[in-house]
Amino acid sequence: AGLGDNLVEGWRAGGPPLAETGGGRVLVVGGLLSDGGSSGLYAAAFAVALGADEVVCVSPDAGLRAHAHAYGARVIPSADVDGQLEDLGAFDVTVDTSGSADGLAMALRSCGPSAVCTCTAGAVHRGAPPALPVYEMYMNTVTFRTGWVHTRALIDAPLDALVDGAFDPTSIADVHSFDEAEAAFAEPFTKLILRRW
Repeated sequence: AGLGDNLVEGWRAGGPPLAETGGGRVLVVGGLLSDGGSSGLYAAAFAVALGADEVVCVSPDAGLRAHAHAYGARVIPSADVDGQLEDLGAFDVTVDTSGSADGLAMALRSCGPSAVCTCTAGAVHRGAPPALPVYEMYMNTVTFRTGWVHTRALIDAPLDALVDGAFDPTSIADVHSFDEAEAAFAEPFTKLILRRW
Protein backbone atom coordinates (compact mmCIF):
# COMPACT_ATOMS: atom_id res chain seq x y z
CA ALA A 1 0.00 0.00 0.00
CA GLY A 2 2.86 2.37 0.69
CA LEU A 3 4.86 1.73 -2.47
CA GLY A 4 2.90 4.31 -4.44
CA ASP A 5 3.62 7.06 -1.92
CA ASN A 6 5.15 6.82 1.56
CA LEU A 7 7.79 4.16 0.96
CA VAL A 8 9.13 5.87 -2.14
CA GLU A 9 8.88 9.25 -0.38
CA GLY A 10 10.96 7.86 2.48
CA TRP A 11 13.49 6.49 0.00
CA ARG A 12 13.70 9.80 -1.85
CA ALA A 13 14.34 11.66 1.41
CA GLY A 14 16.95 9.21 2.72
CA GLY A 15 18.52 7.09 -0.03
CA PRO A 16 19.70 9.39 -2.84
CA PRO A 17 20.74 12.22 -0.45
CA LEU A 18 22.98 9.79 1.46
CA ALA A 19 24.61 8.76 -1.81
CA GLU A 20 25.00 12.40 -2.90
CA THR A 21 26.55 13.69 0.29
CA GLY A 22 28.55 10.59 1.12
CA GLY A 23 27.50 11.56 4.61
CA GLY A 24 26.92 9.53 7.69
CA ARG A 25 24.57 11.60 9.87
CA VAL A 26 20.83 11.69 9.15
CA LEU A 27 18.20 13.68 11.06
CA VAL A 28 14.47 13.04 10.70
CA VAL A 29 12.19 15.64 12.31
CA GLY A 30 8.79 14.08 12.84
CA GLY A 31 5.43 15.30 14.00
CA LEU A 32 2.59 13.51 15.71
CA LEU A 33 1.31 9.95 15.35
CA SER A 34 -2.14 11.28 14.45
CA ASP A 35 -0.59 13.08 11.46
CA GLY A 36 0.71 9.82 10.03
CA GLY A 37 4.49 9.77 10.09
CA SER A 38 5.25 6.80 7.86
CA SER A 39 7.34 8.80 5.35
CA GLY A 40 9.76 9.89 8.06
CA LEU A 41 9.92 6.43 9.59
CA TYR A 42 10.65 4.90 6.20
CA ALA A 43 13.34 7.54 5.55
CA ALA A 44 14.97 6.59 8.84
CA ALA A 45 14.67 2.86 8.13
CA PHE A 46 16.24 3.22 4.68
CA ALA A 47 19.07 5.34 6.12
CA VAL A 48 19.80 2.69 8.75
CA ALA A 49 19.65 -0.08 6.12
CA LEU A 50 22.00 1.87 3.85
CA GLY A 51 24.59 2.08 6.61
CA ALA A 52 24.37 5.70 7.76
CA ASP A 53 26.73 6.28 10.67
CA GLU A 54 23.96 7.77 12.79
CA VAL A 55 20.23 8.21 12.28
CA VAL A 56 18.44 10.50 14.74
CA CYS A 57 14.66 10.89 14.89
CA VAL A 58 13.09 13.76 16.79
CA SER A 59 9.37 13.75 17.52
CA PRO A 60 7.03 14.84 20.30
CA ASP A 61 5.13 11.58 19.80
CA ALA A 62 6.16 8.51 21.82
CA GLY A 63 4.56 6.15 19.28
CA LEU A 64 6.62 7.49 16.38
CA ARG A 65 9.77 7.43 18.51
CA ALA A 66 9.12 3.78 19.42
CA HIS A 67 8.74 2.83 15.74
CA ALA A 68 11.90 4.75 14.81
CA HIS A 69 13.84 3.06 17.61
CA ALA A 70 12.65 -0.35 16.40
CA TYR A 71 14.05 0.52 12.95
CA GLY A 72 17.44 1.27 14.54
CA ALA A 73 17.38 5.06 14.90
CA ARG A 74 18.39 7.03 17.97
CA VAL A 75 15.30 8.85 19.20
CA ILE A 76 14.94 12.17 20.97
CA PRO A 77 11.70 13.66 22.27
CA SER A 78 11.21 17.21 21.05
CA ALA A 79 9.71 19.86 23.27
CA ASP A 80 6.50 20.46 21.46
CA VAL A 81 7.54 21.94 18.10
CA ASP A 82 7.45 25.48 19.50
CA GLY A 83 10.84 26.85 18.75
CA GLN A 84 12.20 24.91 21.73
CA LEU A 85 13.95 22.23 19.69
CA GLU A 86 17.49 21.57 20.77
CA ASP A 87 20.63 21.91 18.68
CA LEU A 88 21.81 18.42 17.75
CA GLY A 89 24.80 19.47 15.68
CA ALA A 90 25.36 19.27 11.94
CA PHE A 91 23.89 16.54 9.74
CA ASP A 92 24.62 15.46 6.18
CA VAL A 93 20.99 14.63 5.40
CA THR A 94 17.91 16.06 7.08
CA VAL A 95 14.25 15.18 6.55
CA ASP A 96 11.32 17.26 7.75
CA THR A 97 8.03 15.38 8.13
CA SER A 98 6.80 17.47 11.06
CA GLY A 99 4.25 19.63 9.28
CA SER A 100 5.33 22.60 11.39
CA ALA A 101 7.34 25.73 10.64
CA ASP A 102 9.56 25.10 13.68
CA GLY A 103 10.25 21.51 12.65
CA LEU A 104 11.21 22.63 9.15
CA ALA A 105 13.47 25.34 10.57
CA MET A 106 15.15 22.77 12.82
CA ALA A 107 15.80 20.45 9.86
CA LEU A 108 17.28 23.31 7.82
CA ARG A 109 19.38 24.74 10.66
CA SER A 110 20.73 21.25 11.38
CA CYS A 111 22.25 20.98 7.91
CA GLY A 112 26.03 20.80 7.80
CA PRO A 113 28.20 21.78 4.83
CA SER A 114 26.70 20.65 1.49
CA ALA A 115 23.84 18.86 3.24
CA VAL A 116 20.56 17.90 1.60
CA CYS A 117 17.22 18.63 3.31
CA THR A 118 13.95 17.14 2.05
CA CYS A 119 10.57 18.34 3.31
CA THR A 120 7.87 15.72 2.77
CA ALA A 121 5.19 17.85 4.43
CA GLY A 122 5.30 20.88 2.13
CA ALA A 123 1.57 20.81 1.39
CA VAL A 124 0.86 21.53 5.06
CA HIS A 125 2.30 25.03 4.65
CA ARG A 126 -0.29 26.05 2.04
CA GLY A 127 -1.59 29.48 2.97
CA ALA A 128 0.98 29.91 5.76
CA PRO A 129 4.44 30.06 4.18
CA PRO A 130 7.16 29.35 6.77
CA ALA A 131 10.23 31.55 7.11
CA LEU A 132 13.38 29.83 5.85
CA PRO A 133 16.83 30.34 7.43
CA VAL A 134 18.23 31.37 4.06
CA TYR A 135 21.47 32.85 5.40
CA GLU A 136 22.42 29.64 7.22
CA MET A 137 21.43 27.62 4.16
CA TYR A 138 23.55 29.87 1.96
CA MET A 139 26.61 29.66 4.21
CA ASN A 140 26.42 25.86 4.29
CA THR A 141 25.52 25.40 0.60
CA VAL A 142 22.37 23.50 1.55
CA THR A 143 20.20 21.80 -1.06
CA PHE A 144 16.49 21.97 -0.18
CA ARG A 145 13.89 19.73 -1.81
CA THR A 146 10.15 19.46 -1.51
CA GLY A 147 7.26 18.46 -3.74
CA TRP A 148 5.27 15.39 -4.63
CA VAL A 149 7.47 12.34 -5.02
CA HIS A 150 7.81 11.03 -8.59
CA THR A 151 7.04 7.46 -7.64
CA ARG A 152 7.47 5.72 -10.99
CA ALA A 153 10.91 7.21 -11.57
CA LEU A 154 12.19 6.10 -8.14
CA ILE A 155 10.28 2.92 -7.26
CA ASP A 156 12.84 0.32 -8.37
CA ALA A 157 15.58 1.03 -5.81
CA PRO A 158 13.37 1.02 -2.69
CA LEU A 159 11.47 -2.03 -3.96
CA ASP A 160 14.76 -3.89 -4.50
CA ALA A 161 15.91 -2.90 -1.00
CA LEU A 162 12.71 -4.26 0.53
CA VAL A 163 12.91 -7.49 -1.47
CA ASP A 164 16.49 -7.85 -0.15
CA GLY A 165 15.18 -7.53 3.42
CA ALA A 166 16.26 -3.97 4.29
CA PHE A 167 13.40 -3.73 6.83
CA ASP A 168 9.78 -4.73 7.30
CA PRO A 169 7.59 -1.82 6.16
CA THR A 170 4.43 -3.44 7.53
CA SER A 171 5.69 -3.35 11.12
CA ILE A 172 4.29 0.18 11.53
CA ALA A 173 0.95 -0.61 9.87
CA ASP A 174 -2.52 -1.05 11.28
CA VAL A 175 -4.34 -3.51 9.02
CA HIS A 176 -8.15 -3.55 8.88
CA SER A 177 -10.86 -4.79 6.57
CA PHE A 178 -12.80 -2.35 4.39
CA ASP A 179 -15.80 -2.92 6.66
CA GLU A 180 -13.76 -1.45 9.53
CA ALA A 181 -12.51 1.54 7.52
CA GLU A 182 -14.68 4.24 9.10
CA ALA A 183 -13.70 3.30 12.65
CA ALA A 184 -10.03 2.80 11.66
CA PHE A 185 -9.76 6.28 10.12
CA ALA A 186 -11.20 7.78 13.32
CA GLU A 187 -8.32 6.38 15.39
CA PRO A 188 -4.68 7.59 15.34
CA PHE A 189 -2.49 5.56 13.00
CA THR A 190 0.98 5.66 11.52
CA LYS A 191 0.22 3.69 8.35
CA LEU A 192 -3.28 2.40 7.71
CA ILE A 193 -3.84 -0.51 5.32
CA LEU A 194 -7.33 -1.62 4.35
CA ARG A 195 -7.78 -5.08 2.90
CA ARG A 196 -10.61 -7.05 1.42
CA TRP A 197 -10.72 -10.47 3.03
